[in-house]
Amino acid sequence: IQPNPVHGDNVTLVVQTPGAVNSMPISVFDEKGRLVMQMSSNKNAGVKTIQLNTSRLGTGKYYIRVMNGPQL
Repeated sequence: IQPNPVHGDNVTLVVQTPGAVNSMPISVFDEKGRLVMQMSSNKNAGVKTIQLNTSRLGTGKYYIRVMNGPQL
């Protein structure tokens, strides 16, 4: 995650995998475990950068879960 801590309305998530990922669900949870943002993406082998809009998130800690289809 860049920048950390977040400044502004966007954060860059960098995901790197050795192979292509056809279904890559991305979930953001607040510190109480509540789902606050969800999106889905896909990617080819290598690195992909994804912009997450954080303007609706309040100050606090958040956890990001990126899955490879049904796998974490």
